[in-house]
Amino acid sequence: MLQALQRLTLACAQAGFGEDGLGPGEEEVLAQLDGGPAPFPELAGFLRRIAAGEVPAVPGGLPRELGEWLEGLVAEIGRG
Repeated sequence: MLQALQRLTLACAQAGFGEDGLGPGEEEVLAQLDGGPAPFPELAGFLRRIAAGEVPAVPGGLPRELGEWLEGLVAEIGRG
């Protein structure tokens, strides 16, 4: 599951800071995350903000490995 969330995060970052928007597959996964238990709705909101070209704070309550990976991604985006 971690790898799938990492791929989704990268797709959102490419949408927000590249030339492509989110595809219907990514939108569907974000909608599924919205309907899931905490912290998935918060993660979906974070990813939507990334896809909109924002650099939000990483939400709390995520599994440690995912949170650390997202912190690194946000730091890289901030440097870009």
